[in-house]
Amino acid sequence: MQKSLILKKHLELLGKPLSCSFMKPILTKEEYTFLRKHGKWMRALYKKEIPPLSHKQKRYCEELWSGERPEDELALIFWKYLHRKQLIQRGKLEKIRSTGKLKQTSVQSRK
Repeated sequence: MQKSLILKKHLELLGKPLSCSFMKPILTKEEYTFLRKHGKWMRALYKKEIPPLSHKQKRYCEELWSGERPEDELALIFWKYLHRKQLIQRGKLEKIRSTGKLKQTSVQSRK
């Protein structure tokens, strides 16, 4: 893909908000705002839909692909998003309240 087209795709994704309200209880206001504003771009890098344009972007991807908790602050925000989304999809988090408390599941109730 031509570099100008790649750059255009990066810029298009930077302007598209990510639906991530389920992250409010665990992120700071600044982290949440950043994820909402740049999350689609971050996801595209992670999923290899767009190639990294810089060494820092490449490092971001490598940290996320490793499966380990990232050291990079921005990668850590997206890592938290990925892991929380997995929990929701697996049904581990039935309901996330605005207080950040989770509704007890029958498994949690038995403990």
